Amino acid sequence: MSATRVLVAQGPSQLIAALAAWEYLAARPEAGKEAWDDVLVLGGFCASGQAGQELDAVCRQVAKSWGFRRIVSTASQDSAFENGQLGFEAYIDSVVRQIGVTTVEQVYVCRNMQQLNEAVLFAWPRARKICYGDLGMIDLNGTSWCKPTRTSGYPQVDEVITHAPVEVTSGAFATFPLTCIPTACFLSALTKASAAIKGLDAFCRQLMPPAARKTVLVCLSNLTEGGSVNSLEQELLLYERCLEPYLEKGTFILLKGHPRETRNQSGLLAERLRSRNYDARSLAGMSAVPIDLFANTLHVDLLLTLLSHSGVLWRLRQPKTDIMMGVAPEVIKEFVRPEALAQFHLDESAALTYLLTLMATRWEFLPIRMETLRRALKVAPAMPVLLKGRAAMDGDCLADDPAADRFWHAALGLGGWPRPSSFLRWLRSWSGLRRSD
Repeated sequence: MSATRVLVAQGPSQLIAALAAWEYLAARPEAGKEAWDDVLVLGGFCASGQAGQELDAVCRQVAKSWGFRRIVSTASQDSAFENGQLGFEAYIDSVVRQIGVTTVEQVYVCRNMQQLNEAVLFAWPRARKICYGDLGMIDLNGTSWCKPTRTSGYPQVDEVITHAPVEVTSGAFATFPLTCIPTACFLSALTKASAAIKGLDAFCRQLMPPAARKTVLVCLSNLTEGGSVNSLEQELLLYERCLEPYLEKGTFILLKGHPRETRNQSGLLAERLRSRNYDARSLAGMSAVPIDLFANTLHVDLLLTLLSHSGVLWRLRQPKTDIMMGVAPEVIKEFVRPEALAQFHLDESAALTYLLTLMATRWEFLPIRMETLRRALKVAPAMPVLLKGRAAMDGDCLADDPAADRFWHAALGLGGWPRPSSFLRWLRSWSGLRRSD
């Protein structure tokens, strides 16, 4: 007899991370004895209107790579709660009715914060509760940006299963059992998700310019919606300043909008660049698709990640691409509001992205503790920082970079660069899940 698992996904990237965990669990020898009825709950997108609808649609396409018995959306319940039409207890009851099951054996969430995750965790207190992380971030029980909905505090999880784990909440790794998903499983989930997005392969192929032209892919943010800048104009000026060194005649510039952008930042920036006679194009209609999924087909010479973590998984799938990470401190100081700087700690985020991309270069992810990384910020590279593409992914050569070696040592507390085993080198070269050439 099958048992029920409920998976809460707040966006396509979160869904892919959870499916990678399930793929890993399904490959274990004891998994043959397990039978699951899987229910996918889509909501808590932090995006309303068309942006929320597009995220829901992309999630449903990604979900085709897994045999879910039922897929439900809580958009109406989320809206009613946020607008004050439903109290939290009534919201829980409404979400449970929408999910449509009574007995649940396991619940998977990316964190135990935010109302939908809390509602599902509270609804089935006897279920085993697993955190799969938000892009590897384990930020359980934090209160700096999100307060518990019940006065009793957050519902607790039982374990963590994730890829590229990052301990945001100090002590989480010591408190909860941690399982690290192998990179091969995560790449498999990414590949299946790419194949499930209707028209993505054809969309990428028609974007590719003649081979002689240089292609730059830029990942934008949603700074206006998040209140990080004073206006949409300020956000666009920030991007223009960051792009200035790369605006050359003959360069093809692709602009990937943030999945939660609502002000058409990517389209407006493309228009500005074209007005200056640069060849620029936004990935219109595909903003809700995670940039990692484009890497299955789209080949570019340079990826500008700016304030995003997009370079990490891109490096796994397209190792030959040069990656420029981060934004110069003077540019951030000029355009980003001081209150946002205090809340989001952009220096920490940039250093984390750099460290994770170094790990992706080695095709091996070690647990990261943000508390340790913060102490290493003084030896972190100045932003923006370039990681050159590589024809062959071999982490040994990174030891030739003293700055990278020093930061790695300080951020992880290691005695030096561990040399990959001969088996790992063979796996990188010959695995069927190897990155694209």
